[in-house]
Amino acid sequence: MRFSSQPTQTPFAGTGRRRVVSPTIIAITTLLIVAYMLIVSMVYRHVEETHRLIRAQATEIAATAAELARFEVAANDRVALAFRLEAFTRFSQVHAMVIMDRREQPLAAVQRNSAGNLSASPHATIALERLNTGESSQSALSKLDDSFVVRAAIGEIAPIGWVYLEHDNRWLLAARKALAAGVGGGAVLLAVAIMLLLRLRRAR
Repeated sequence: MRFSSQPTQTPFAGTGRRRVVSPTIIAITTLLIVAYMLIVSMVYRHVEETHRLIRAQATEIAATAAELARFEVAANDRVALAFRLEAFTRFSQVHAMVIMDRREQPLAAVQRNSAGNLSASPHATIALERLNTGESSQSALSKLDDSFVVRAAIGEIAPIGWVYLEHDNRWLLAARKALAAGVGGGAVLLAVAIMLLLRLRRAR
């Protein structure tokens, strides 16, 4: 009976290292994906929470203006209404404000001027035709290209007028664009990292 002098090879000889690397790569890839998704989720929640706070602030400003202007609207005192609106100039994100009577006829309007102040303007550039004025709630919100408009009723039960407030929205749009760009860039980097890990596995 003859015995071979060559060493016997097991089916798994030389593959032990590769069998160890593969689960490691899977674990690293999973961690990268999870970390990426967590970061995107955190940034998205932050942007949306900021948007919610901005909308809430705009709604509160409009409601305050409606409450303060109630007596001037009832008296049809347009000069006093203009002064009342100019007092909101410290809210730098407010582009324009318009007070209308119950028939949606303008009584007073202010608009942000080149000096950065709200000043009386008979033709404040609020895109009222783009509002959803069919809603009967106390306040309604409509989105424009770089701003949004809030409507608040003057009077709780039977409104005697309306306050329209145009609020800046450019910061939020820029933040959302940056988020979209970051998500796209992160996805590319994640794909590159996975490809490098796979190449490393093949090299071993």
